[in-house]
Amino acid sequence: MKTKTDKNFLPLLATVILVIVFGFIFFQRKIKVWEYYERVSRALNRPTTIEIMVTEVDMSGITGKVVLTELDGKLYVTGKFHGITDKLAKPVAIRKGNCNDLGEPLRWLSDVINGESLSPPLRTTLSGLAIEMPLAIAVQSSVRDSNTVVACGNVPPLR
Repeated sequence: MKTKTDKNFLPLLATVILVIVFGFIFFQRKIKVWEYYERVSRALNRPTTIEIMVTEVDMSGITGKVVLTELDGKLYVTGKFHGITDKLAKPVAIRKGNCNDLGEPLRWLSDVINGESLSPPLRTTLSGLAIEMPLAIAVQSSVRDSNTVVACGNVPPLR
């Protein structure tokens, strides 16, 4: 014979099971939301400035630093160089490959004049460059002697 307690037990058991199931679902979603938040945070906090150290080639004595800065969907490139002894403009390019195996120039930058290069904004982003990796920044001897590289720096892996 069933008692009043037995009749109340089944609805109570069903309620407890539902609470556990819905609690589990809520907990799982909360974890997924947190994982999504972390992914978005990492993407938003990625560096928008990359520094590339440029070292001498064949004892040219020319060294420097090139800075790639992404801003408003464009890439700004500036360079500061040391060890230049002549007054000749030195072409600079972002080239396919690396300093040990340079490929063709992909983007020409402003020439180095008085130790500096300040290029107009490029119509690309760091993500756009990442697709074209590996890349290097190469400084040529002069406009007339564009086959001789006097300084070079490899672009680090971009995410």
